[in-house]
Amino acid sequence: FYLSLPIIALIFFRQRHSVVALTISVLIAFAICYYTPINNIHLYSFIGGFVGALLAKSDLFLKISKHIVSSLVIIGCLFSTVYFFNGAYTIFPLILTSIAFVLIAGGNTIFGILSFNISRQIGQLAYSIYLLHTTLLFILYRVIIGFEAANKFSPEKFWAITIFGLGFFLIVLCFITYYFIELPAINSSAKITKKIKNLKSLIFKDSSGENF
Repeated sequence: FYLSLPIIALIFFRQRHSVVALTISVLIAFAICYYTPINNIHLYSFIGGFVGALLAKSDLFLKISKHIVSSLVIIGCLFSTVYFFNGAYTIFPLILTSIAFVLIAGGNTIFGILSFNISRQIGQLAYSIYLLHTTLLFILYRVIIGFEAANKFSPEKFWAITIFGLGFFLIVLCFITYYFIELPAINSSAKITKKIKNLKSLIFKDSSGENF
């Protein structure tokens, strides 16, 4: 997905990039699709993000998103996804979670819950949670519990063990990785970018001393 951003920027936002960047992007995207066929459900997952980005520019949609009814819709969508579909990764649960995502992207705070300080702090850990939760899930259900035993769990038992047994350790681990790895990297990005630009200007100078 990240390697396809130059193509996406060109097609949807008319942002031009160098021929080299576009060529590399196309070749890598083609290689990935050729050697690892992509399930359509993974492609559909990005539609909610595109829709959210577009609708967030509409003042009318932002007003609708912040309405109390939208909070109820979000809760209903998330509850239905977990209760009726057991979190299954199929098209209809994906539509429900996308609706919830788009409304939250439009500014809905779910009756103020997302505006709490604790919610904001956990939000800072979102990327670390995204990267690390699958590793902890694998350790818990493959190494500690075992797949055979886990397959016999009811949905309620599975969610209880996952949320209450794993959630605390995940948050603590992500807190550590965010403040000691991710945040220092973010803070140093401006300096690194400046150094790269300076290095680029030194390399791509013509004989007259002017930059290309």
